[in-house]
Amino acid sequence: MVVDSNGTVYISSYNCNFVTKWLPDATTGILVAGSPTGSYGSTSTTLYIPYGLALDEINGYLYAADRYNSRIQRFNLNGSNIGTTILGSAGVGTNANQLNLPTDIYLSKIDGSHCIFVIIITIAFKNY
Repeated sequence: MVVDSNGTVYISSYNCNFVTKWLPDATTGILVAGSPTGSYGSTSTTLYIPYGLALDEINGYLYAADRYNSRIQRFNLNGSNIGTTILGSAGVGTNANQLNLPTDIYLSKIDGSHCIFVIIITIAFKNY
């Protein structure tokens, strides 16, 4: 969940595979990313278990950690609902061009540009 400077709240609904925004005093959310039916997928308009969000108000972008697609998607806040994969374009893995089930994303502003930092949490289970 992230909140912008106007009090609009953005929520990732991982069980529903979408992200909604809630304007102040709203009684219903507005779809920002993902399928309105809650269907999961790996296209530019679908998500598969979205987790962490980061907001870039200056440039009008919302970033989502698309966990089961092992990618970071960027959505323009103009209402198009079309995401651009900016990290993790080669599926789950440990190579330089892959992510492994990302859960959180943070933005940091350095010299007027935005750098992205991804926190990846992997849980390993051991059978005894």
